[in-house]
Amino acid sequence: MNLSKFEHQFMDWKSLSEEDKWFFVGDEYLPLHANHAERISVIKGRVAREFCSEYFSRSQHSLAYDSGKYTCSEHISTYNAWGNTEETQVIRQWLHNRGIPFSRTIYLIYDFTKVVKTDWKTLVSYWDAFSWSVGMAMIAVDSTEQWMCEFFHEDVITFYSYE
Repeated sequence: MNLSKFEHQFMDWKSLSEEDKWFFVGDEYLPLHANHAERISVIKGRVAREFCSEYFSRSQHSLAYDSGKYTCSEHISTYNAWGNTEETQVIRQWLHNRGIPFSRTIYLIYDFTKVVKTDWKTLVSYWDAFSWSVGMAMIAVDSTEQWMCEFFHEDVITFYSYE
C-alpha cells in the first residue's frame, strides 16, 4: 500500500503545540528524548480522514475485525497496568512478542480524525502514553496489511493477524 502522498503532511513532534500532543498522556515520559520525539508525527482533520478512507478502502482490513475475517486474534487485559510499572512492562513484553520489527513504520488511528505516525518500537515503549486518551479505540496498522492491533477503551488490547 502506498501512503507516500500523505508523508509530507505529517507534522513532527517538535512543531506540535501542547494541545496537538493530546494523544500522548504521560508526564513521566516528558520531555521525550530527542531520538524518540523524532519518531512521532501527526496528521489530523480532513487529511487524517482522507488517510483513513484510503487506507481502509484499499486494505484487506476494512475494519475486518468486526466481520471476523481475521485468521487469528490474541488479547491482553490492561486493567491492572495503569500506573503499575510491573504490569506496564508485562504489556510491553506482550506487544514485543507479536513479532513486529521494531523499525516498522506504523500508524495509530484515533477516531478516524487523527493519525499518529511512529514506529513499532516507540509504540511498545510508550503504549500506555499513546493509549491512555483513546475515545472508543486506537487502531495500530502498517502498510503490510498483515496485522492490526486495537487498543480498546475497555482495558483490552487485541492483536489481529491476517496471515
